This record gives sequence, structure tokens and C-alpha cells, in this order.
Amino acid sequence: KLEYPELDKLLDFDPAEEALRWSKTDLQQLVKPYWPEDHHIRSSRYVVYLNEELPELAAECNTWSATYDQTLVLNLDGEVLASFDQTRHVNIDTLIHCKIFNPDPLTVLGQSYGGIYKDLNDVNSTWMDPAYSLANIPATYSTGTSTFYLENPLVKMDDLEAPVAAVATALTPDFYFDRSQTGFEDVNVFYHISNFHQYIDALGYGSLMNLQLTADAHAQFGADNSVFNRNGGSPTILFGTGGVDDGEDADVIIHEYSHGLSWSANNNSSFSNERSGLDEGLADYFATSYSRNLSNFHWDSVFTWDGHNEYWPGRTASTTNMYPTTGSIYKTGEIWNAAMSGIWSDIGAIETDNLMLEALHFFTDQTTLPEAAIYILQADTARYGVVHTTAICNR
Repeated sequence: KLEYPELDKLLDFDPAEEALRWSKTDLQQLVKPYWPEDHHIRSSRYVVYLNEELPELAAECNTWSATYDQTLVLNLDGEVLASFDQTRHVNIDTLIHCKIFNPDPLTVLGQSYGGIYKDLNDVNSTWMDPAYSLANIPATYSTGTSTFYLENPLVKMDDLEAPVAAVATALTPDFYFDRSQTGFEDVNVFYHISNFHQYIDALGYGSLMNLQLTADAHAQFGADNSVFNRNGGSPTILFGTGGVDDGEDADVIIHEYSHGLSWSANNNSSFSNERSGLDEGLADYFATSYSRNLSNFHWDSVFTWDGHNEYWPGRTASTTNMYPTTGSIYKTGEIWNAAMSGIWSDIGAIETDNLMLEALHFFTDQTTLPEAAIYILQADTARYGVVHTTAICNR
């Protein structure tokens, strides 16, 4: 029995007569074309539904089980006016399996760029086969789409800028690509950012860049360049594809991420020229240390695969240039990297990485290299009780 006198004035049908028609309708047969045979109506009710602004009496039918939960709204002619999947899905932290360059193919194979050991426009040459390494990375699985995604609390891969390249996904946890496929750079960037942050977290500096960065492994409109952007507190890294794809060289990946560490430590915003050089130097240092921990081969050739070739000369971690320099910010950065890499040789990787990470918190927009050297000494006092003073001062 329907008793809605207010509605009677609005509806162009007699609710009582309509209810009588519905009472003679087999709802299960009505929903049969839209649900599998094992989906039976568990509950139903009549509702007034606005169909293209016109109200009509409809049946709202619900079916559910341990694995599904759905609702259909149908009119007397069996037309679906609305349907709802009431299942609430969740993204699950998981591990994916992949192939990477660790840190780059030339370092792994102990070769210099040239001869057969060339980029050749992303061709997956046979000489590269032994250069791939297998790895596992924390990622995300969506129960809603039954799909694995390159996303975790630290980094999310996305397509932010040309060239357009859809980010790799998979229906299984296996992301085995080679460098001729765009998915390889996606995975390589995703792995090295995640792995590096796990390392600095283990050192006690996990609060740096403790956020989800967005990265595009195919960006910069095809230019041979990569950039870190603060993006109003939601930082991004864009990796260029000119020359050797930047996303194939861990040196480039760690360098750009280290700009993020510097920003995260103190939110600097308006660097002096020398401070910009210092930032390039500390980013080069972290890239050098990361790769050097994996192999000593050509450890001082920063950007071993991406540079030192026909595309650009790369940089060095063992310059003999002295401060001050009238060169570019990158030449200034080489001086800083050479000093820190020298300390690395004297006291070890973990100790020097700790000094660099600690000193980041003292840097301002105008910090000079000599001031930064004092901060390294202060970091040694705080972390190691001045044990390394002589080594630091010598370098």
C-alpha cells in the first residue's frame, strides 16, 4: 500500500495501480538478463526514480555474497535505470619482480662506451643480456582491477609529459622488460628510487622525502635532460629520453632524487650561484656513492652510461680543479663531489653518506662550499665525536 499524497500530485501515474502491476511481476526474471544465474535477489523495495527528470515507480533489487555486492534499479519494462557495484575495493601492498640495470650496463660488464657498447637508439643488443639484474620492489596490487601498479608510498610512476608512454602495469607480479620496451625505464626508475630511500631510511634519515614522489620515465619532450620539481610540495622528477634514456642510468636517477633530499631537509627556494653548484655537487656525490657501492669500475665517471659518449661528456668525481672556480655550477659541483668522494675513500661509504645527509640540514640558500665543509665537520662531531676530522680537513 502506497500512501504518499504529496507524490500523487507530481506523478503522472496512479501509485496504487502501478503497485498492482508490480505485484504481478516476477522480479527474478526481470533481473535475469543482467545477473548470472547464481545471483538471486536478496532484498528489494519499490522506489520513486527520476528518469530524465520524470518520476516513475521502480524496483531496487540487491544481491550479495562473500564475493560480490550489487544493486539494480529497473522499471516495469525491465530497463535498467541505474546499477551499482557496492563492493569496496582496496589497494594492497605487494612485491613485484623485474629486470633492471644495477647501476648501468657498462659498469656491470666492466666496459667503456664505444664499439658495440652503444645506445643504438634503444636497441636491446645481445651484449646487454648479461647486464640485466633481477630485483624485487614493493608495489601496489588493486583487487578492483586485478592489476599490479608501479606505485608505493615513496614513488608513483605516471605519464606527465611528452613523449607519451603509458606506464607499465601487469596482471601478474612479473615486470620483465628489456630496454627496447618503455616499461623497462619505468621499472628501473621505480626500483632505484625505492631502493635508495630504503637505504637512507636504514641510516636514520627516512624523514627526508618521506612522501610519495611522482616520476615520469619518458619526459622532457625527448630532450637529453632530467629535472626535479618541487611542485608546491608534491615533487616530481621528469627523465628525458634524448641520447641514452636517463631512466636507464642509476646515476641520473639518484642524482635527481638527491635534489629532493636537499629540498626536503630545509625547503630552500632561492639559491645563490654557488649554492646551486653545491646542490649539483651533493647530488653527484650521492649518485657516485650509490654506484660505487655496487662496483669500483669507473666509479669516478658520473653518469657512466648516460654520459661519456657522443651525446655529452658526463662529469667526474675526481676533478683536480680547486676552489674557487669561475666555471659553471656543474664545475663547482665537481669540486664538492671530489672532496666528498675522497673522504669516502678514506673513511668508507656509510660514514660519508651519514655526514652528507646530516649536513644537508644546515644548508641555506646562500651556503658556500667552505661553509658546507664546516657543516661536514659539525656532522662528524655530532655523529662520530670528531673521529674523522683529519680525513675531512685533508680533503
